[in-house]
Formats: sequence, structure tokens, C-alpha cells
Amino acid sequence: MPGTKIYTSIDEALQEPLSVTMLDLSFKDIEELPEGIGEFKNLKKLNLEDNELEFLPESFGELKELEWLDIQNNYLNYLPDSISGLNKLEYLNLNDNDLVVLPENIGQLKNLVWLYLNNNNLISFSDSFFELTKIESLCADNNILTEVSEKIGSLFNLHQLSLADNELTSIPNSLCELKNLTSLGLHKNKITFLPESIGELKKLKKLDLHSNNLRSLPENFSKLENLEYLFLNDNNFTNLPDNLIELKKLIYINLSGNNFSIEEKNRIQNNLLNTEIEW
Repeated sequence: MPGTKIYTSIDEALQEPLSVTMLDLSFKDIEELPEGIGEFKNLKKLNLEDNELEFLPESFGELKELEWLDIQNNYLNYLPDSISGLNKLEYLNLNDNDLVVLPENIGQLKNLVWLYLNNNNLISFSDSFFELTKIESLCADNNILTEVSEKIGSLFNLHQLSLADNELTSIPNSLCELKNLTSLGLHKNKITFLPESIGELKKLKKLDLHSNNLRSLPENFSKLENLEYLFLNDNNFTNLPDNLIELKKLIYINLSGNNFSIEEKNRIQNNLLNTEIEW
């Protein structure tokens, strides 16, 4: 929105609330927002990054025109149910808060495309979460997630999915229904095996599985025909399947921190002559 005034004082903004479309209150040590924030009926972009907020007022849900919201690096441990009223919201950054759960009705944010939840205390996602079918980028690294619901397959527009640094021991077959995925981060979990159907992720270019408990790859792993970057470091591999030679677009693979013999390293090297291998 070139030429649009960016308000940086909430007091000034409240003097002419209907004129405010962009409000930047980042890095101001704000501890609490006034209920009057709901008066910004035409607000499209709101930046609350790096403040001292522990909660948002219920009137927050009255920001019906809001499209972009950044609340990263605060102290939120819950969101008001009224946030479900932000039905034009496309971008939501909640990184670096203290969230334990998301609102049961979060699935009503039907236009959400980018959602960032890194560095919180989330244990699981509600069923409603999987109604966010427009989401293309979802990152929830460094939480306390112990499982991924089979319903994740309904997020069919996902291009980027990162669930790194959680407590996952497995991933559901339905994750392999995300045919548009180009980047998948599952590193720093406790995953012991991958589903046979992982080869269905035909558009996948980057797969990060480092720091898990993997010992083997499924037979159809070699069907990841567009894979370019693969991180398998710090697992329990002693060998890799011969058919990895079929990964024609593989540019880089990290295999450090495993248990390969010299003979196996030589065999892998000969199979992947056009791939940079980090040992």
C-alpha cells in the first residue's frame, strides 16, 4: 500500500480510528492493549512484535478488515475466541510466545495462508485446526507436539510444513497426501520410521530428517523425483537402499553422525556421483 500512512502511536491512531489501515506498535514494551483497539474498522496490517503482551482483548475480533498480524515475541498463553472473527486474515505470526493451546474455533480463519507457531508450548492441534484449508505455509517448530493427526491430509494446499524440534515418534500416512509440499522439516524429533507412502510427495524438494531415530528408508523413498536437498544426519543408519540412485535431481545429502562403514560410504558415493555428500 504505497503512500499509506503507517501509524506508530496507538494514542494518535485512536484520534482518527477509521483512517488507520496500517499500525506498527512493535518494540514498544506494551503490556496491555486497550479495548478501543476494536475501533480500527479499516485496519489491514498490525504489527505487535516484541512487546510484553500476555493477552489480547476480546474486542480484537472486531478488526474485520485485518489481513496481516504479527504478534511474535510476546508472552501470550492463549488467544481470545473472538480472533475467529478475523475472516480476512491471511498472515499470522505467533512465534516466540507461551501458547499451550489454540482456540477451538481457529478453523474459522478460512483465508489464512501463512501461520507461524514456532517456539511455543503447544501439545496438540484441535480438530478445527485442520479446516484451515488455504494454508500454504505452516511452521510449528520447538513445541511439545507428540503426534500429528491423520486429519493433516486435509491441508492440501500446504507447500511448506515444519514440525521440527517436537516429541514426534511417527508421522501419519495422511501426511503423504499433501501433494503440493515442496519443503518438509521433521528434524529433531524421535521418529523411528517413515510411512511407505512418503514417495507420493512428488513435488518435494527439501526434506530434513536430521536428529531422529531412523535406521532405514522405505522402498519407495526413491520415488521422490524432485528431491534436491536431503538431511539424514544424526540418525542410526548403517546403510542406504540401492535405489537412491534414482533420485536424479538430488544436489546435496547430509549423512554425518550415522554408523556407515567405509565400504558402505564408498558404495553410496559411487551411486550418487552427481550429489554432494557430507559425511
